[in-house]
Amino acid sequence: MSGQTGEKATAVSETTTGQKHASGLSELSNIIDVRIADDKITTSYDKADAGIVSLDIRNDSGRSLNLILLKTDLSADQIPIKAGKIDFSGKTVALSGSLLSNPLPAGGTDSIVSDLDPGNYILMAYAPGNVRAAITQRITVQAPGT
Repeated sequence: MSGQTGEKATAVSETTTGQKHASGLSELSNIIDVRIADDKITTSYDKADAGIVSLDIRNDSGRSLNLILLKTDLSADQIPIKAGKIDFSGKTVALSGSLLSNPLPAGGTDSIVSDLDPGNYILMAYAPGNVRAAITQRITVQAPGT
């Protein structure tokens, strides 16, 4: 999915054999392993270079979760929510990626692959219909070589 800031996202799904199939993906420049527990998200890195970034996600929680990647300078507790959904109308938050398989079942794996510009991003994981109780992890994307 493409956010309001011009990022180009590429959908990726992972087969049971672990092979990744991507549409329009030329080469990965950054791979971040993401593990989701019941109360936190841990990542192998919290910074990446601008360009194609792959968030390789494993849901180790005991429930199905929706996962989205937002570009924003806001803190996680300041993300605007209206009627139980993230409010993108104020242009302070842009959707930069999500899973094709939302929600991701407990024990499931999948990836979000996006072409990201430098800036601040928040990965959010939440039970379907419960975005207010999301767990989050900030990821900073920097210009290559910085």
